[in-house]
Amino acid sequence: MIGLDKKAEILMQYFRENKSQRAISRDLKMSRSTVAKYINEFKSKLELLEDLDKDEEKDRSKILLLIEEMTSKPKYDTSSRTRTKLTDEIIDKINELLEQNEKNGLLGRMSILKLNK
Repeated sequence: MIGLDKKAEILMQYFRENKSQRAISRDLKMSRSTVAKYINEFKSKLELLEDLDKDEEKDRSKILLLIEEMTSKPKYDTSSRTRTKLTDEIIDKINELLEQNEKNGLLGRMSILKLNK
């Protein structure tokens, strides 16, 4: 889960340091789609803010709400996710992979977990 610090880091690297989305995703070790999502979300809210700023007195509450949204922690909709139970079969597979990683480590090979990232 991404926190406010990561979101802020994405935006600072993009707007201040003029880094590409690909470079940011590589630096922060996160997917490009997540980086793009937060940048695009921020840009769209910034455009709305600029439009509202033209008639500041009339839209003051909307401006404050928009600024609050721009600086808030990311929200995730988990309602459509399917729940997964930790079964004996999954536990066995995890143990099998851990044993394989241990063997690979003794042989000087890269672990399975690192290969899957």
